[in-house]
Amino acid sequence: MSLVRDLGLVTPTIATRTVLLFMANALAIEGGYLKTPPHQDFRSVQGSLNSIVLWTPLAHVGPDDYPVVVADGSHRLGLLPSGEHVFGHQIEPTCLDGLSFRPVHLKRGDILVFSTLLAHATSEAGGERVRIAASFRFNDAAESSYIERGLPIPYIYKADMALRTPNFPTPADMDAVFGHRAKS
Repeated sequence: MSLVRDLGLVTPTIATRTVLLFMANALAIEGGYLKTPPHQDFRSVQGSLNSIVLWTPLAHVGPDDYPVVVADGSHRLGLLPSGEHVFGHQIEPTCLDGLSFRPVHLKRGDILVFSTLLAHATSEAGGERVRIAASFRFNDAAESSYIERGLPIPYIYKADMALRTPNFPTPADMDAVFGHRAKS
């Protein structure tokens, strides 16, 4: 939190839960996505104008480890038009003209800090090694436009209460774990 305050957020608030990001060729799912397309995190956060992302790898991320690619200065363009993508959304391809993306190579423990309005994506360069990173997003509850918009939080965290295995666990299942119940 000291780092976030040092970066200028007067009243930092957590915008989303921590996001863990796993990338490797072996993790590709048919009909799903492997690499994130060019996008801005602001579209999902919709927070303060000075909202930020702290992105940190749990192992070295070199040129062939699906590094994050960023379009320097793109945050100054504001919110770019976006279209649907299996990932969730992507910047409209026509809006990418003139943007130059560069990879960011990081060592374990490094922190990449960027505006939620920065255009970024996952590099095409990757392989079998699993890249694991954590992403933290923060809003500033003291930023005037965020206050004027009612401090929106577009995330709804709700469990799907439908049982995946009907009628489980039973008392007998629990007896197998904790021993037999005393009869009353």
